[in-house]
Amino acid sequence: MGKEEKGARAAKKGTSSGKAPLLKPRYSVRVDAVASQKTDVVADYAGSKECEDFHYDTMEMHQFLETIEGLKGHPQCVDCRRDAVAGNPALLNPRFVMCSGCSQCFCAGLASNEDGPIGHAQLHAKSACHPVALWIDQPDAAYCFQCAHSLSLKVIALAARSHNHGYAVRGMPNFRAKCYVNALVQCLLALDDLWMSMLGPRAPAGPLGVALKELFLETRSGNGAFLNTRRLMESICLLDAGYRTTDHQDCQELLVHVRNGLIDEERKKKLPDVRKDDVPTVVDSIFKGEVSVMWTCSRCLNTAGKDEEFYELSLPLPPSKKHPSRSVPAIKQCRRIQKEEMTVQYDHIKQLGMFEQSELEKLFYRSVVSSFSEEKKAAASLTSVKQCIKYYFRKVKVQKRCEICKKRSTSRSKDGGQIVANINSGGHADVTLCLSKLPPVLTIHVLRFNINDKRVGHVKFEENLDVGEYLDPRSADKDDARYRLVGVIEHLGRTVTPGHFVAYVRGSRIVSEQELSSSSSSWFQANDTRIRNISLDDVLKREAFLLFYEKIKA
Repeated sequence: MGKEEKGARAAKKGTSSGKAPLLKPRYSVRVDAVASQKTDVVADYAGSKECEDFHYDTMEMHQFLETIEGLKGHPQCVDCRRDAVAGNPALLNPRFVMCSGCSQCFCAGLASNEDGPIGHAQLHAKSACHPVALWIDQPDAAYCFQCAHSLSLKVIALAARSHNHGYAVRGMPNFRAKCYVNALVQCLLALDDLWMSMLGPRAPAGPLGVALKELFLETRSGNGAFLNTRRLMESICLLDAGYRTTDHQDCQELLVHVRNGLIDEERKKKLPDVRKDDVPTVVDSIFKGEVSVMWTCSRCLNTAGKDEEFYELSLPLPPSKKHPSRSVPAIKQCRRIQKEEMTVQYDHIKQLGMFEQSELEKLFYRSVVSSFSEEKKAAASLTSVKQCIKYYFRKVKVQKRCEICKKRSTSRSKDGGQIVANINSGGHADVTLCLSKLPPVLTIHVLRFNINDKRVGHVKFEENLDVGEYLDPRSADKDDARYRLVGVIEHLGRTVTPGHFVAYVRGSRIVSEQELSSSSSSWFQANDTRIRNISLDDVLKREAFLLFYEKIKA
């Protein structure tokens, strides 16, 4: 919608003191209107607050974000420019907002989000009857002068998605045995954070990003037709030629390739003068968390550590009681997969201590490469995801030579030569892992596959997951560690090949536009082109291979 049309519509407002909606109301964006489905997402905001002055749909909001992105570098208040011509002084280093009614930029003083803009932004809102302003330095935040409270565009967008009955689950044709692609895409399309980002101005603009964005746009339609995944399939084949075959592939390995592909596309899109670490990529801002690894020397009690990035938690299953030897190849295979994955993903490691990275990597994946000796009994009792996580973050004792002990056990001769004596070459250290930073989407990978076999059996998982007990006490997420299940991928079959991947997602199924009023949000089984309702209880009985949890806002 052009500035002229919005300005003309706003100008039609009479002299009454009533509210001035800028667009014909599609719906009133009430935070509590989505509480039944998004209760935890909107918990930061007062339950009864509403704003009837912001009636833009999600596509229009993304246009706002694109405009704001262009203003970020050098925002200039249109009224300050007029004052400068008149010789009036301007405020020093003010914040800026963009008016949602006319898309013009105004200075807002130094006010907080909650107090609202002042200065020319406030004067413009009153004179032009444009009540909603969007912060340029925080494009997901806005302020309504009419309601006198701050707004979250993310909450509003989620309300809009909920109004449109959420993620409309639609079938996908299985081209050339690509069930593993369909299952993964169904879960990705169900993620609200990814949906918001892929329709925003920072979305990757390469073949993969564009294809995924088109699918997100298609899910807004309720015509019941199959999703057209051909363009996405072509972009996936560009990532790795192996996907062109009809061979059965690993859904988790595809997830790694898709994540890395999106990261590469977004980094290529960034301006040359912007360092790649200045602004996190879409993938990093959604899927990336951090684990803190601490070593404590058993001899001198010296501690050191490192922070490691992770994009998913890979949890090993207990060794089989009937065939314990079959778990050994699985460990070797998992070590190979995880190390290959690590070379791509873990390129931003913060050195906090005195240990070599290679040693830390081995420790970080110790649950995958452990020896199954004294730990075998403990591992055999793992029957749920919660127990697997607890086992994953347990304290372990490892053989490690402490550099501090090494320095203390050396002395120098008179001529400067070094004489080594009693070096603690066989020392031990206690090692603990804890979560230091939580991702908005927590991905859990249940390690079921080895080279030629698969671990079959149900591992209990729940709709809600709290990982607070594994958080570093210093973490900013210590009061924000609860997650809600949004997607599950199951592998059907007793061996790796042949097999079949099926997705279970939270969303809605709309057969026709006439059925909009009767559609409801629930769980669905997405088996290629076949979509059917399924109860949450049935979902929780699946033999999960990949689990996707969205963070519940505290």
